[in-house]
Amino acid sequence: MSYFARLTDLLIATQLIATINFSESTDTVQSDLVDIQPDFFPAVPRIWERMYSTSLVKMRDASFFKRLMFNFSLKLGNIATERRLNKSFNDLIARILLLIAHILSFRTLKKKLGLSKIAIAISGAAPIAPEVLKFFMALGVPIFEAYGMTENCAYVTSNDFEIIEIGSVGRPHENCEVKIADDGEILTKHGGTFKGYFKDEKSTREVIDEEGWLHTGDVGEITERGSLVITDRKKDMYINGGFNVYPAEVESLMLAHPDIGQVSVVGVSDQRMGEVGCAFVVRATGKQPDPEEIIGWCRNEMANYKCPRHIQFIETLPLNASGKVLKYELREKAKKLTEST
Repeated sequence: MSYFARLTDLLIATQLIATINFSESTDTVQSDLVDIQPDFFPAVPRIWERMYSTSLVKMRDASFFKRLMFNFSLKLGNIATERRLNKSFNDLIARILLLIAHILSFRTLKKKLGLSKIAIAISGAAPIAPEVLKFFMALGVPIFEAYGMTENCAYVTSNDFEIIEIGSVGRPHENCEVKIADDGEILTKHGGTFKGYFKDEKSTREVIDEEGWLHTGDVGEITERGSLVITDRKKDMYINGGFNVYPAEVESLMLAHPDIGQVSVVGVSDQRMGEVGCAFVVRATGKQPDPEEIIGWCRNEMANYKCPRHIQFIETLPLNASGKVLKYELREKAKKLTEST
């Protein structure tokens, strides 16, 4: 279980005097959800993405009538989602459309996913694809992206019922300050910021400046509505022909490709361009994509300097206990692959 989810559970359960259920392992999350049917569920994006892809695969294999009901309900849910995003979360027409979709198809699906009683769901610790958020919102399960890190108690910003901006991690919480440094790095300040690393003053001074601002190592921007958008980790950015490339943005765009289940992009050295992108792709279930076709698709969907020059298929992405991709492993693998070609 990630630090993000554990701390979120503890904070909210303490406030609401709620019961906390811990999954036996990452492999049993889905079955545990079905057994418990929680009211509140924080999770890392990989769990939401797995549930999303599993749902679509099961619907493709369902009977004609079930597929018909699901597709019609999803259309209603998508209309409701757009109204919630552009008008109000409590928009009356959106609520009616979601009720109809729930009765026609989604009631059974949500129960099988373990989400039949969900009032609030949260995603954090890593970027999540917008289509995943919109899919669950169409089901009537709003997922609020949140932002924080161990050094600031995982509590800085989140979307809420008042304002949801897809692609952002929401507005700062009460008594939390957020600003963007000249180089684009996100700085935060609030009472929950840690005092420093144990017996490591040098590292502490590197992340907390004299004014008390925590240098997060993340790059981002603030929207007109005051929401924070995470562009990427500062150390994950690479420079292609003089242009900054943020892998998280490229990954989000590539997930729209129907043959891609998961993807992670890293920068590798290139004699002419300085660095180019190498995308590690987990195939969507039952798909056999062609690397050149994916590169061609990317050139049509994004600026040329963002387009990965190398595609490598992989069975699973290397993850840590929090569900974050181990980019350093992929960089090493990409380096060996490109050196051998």
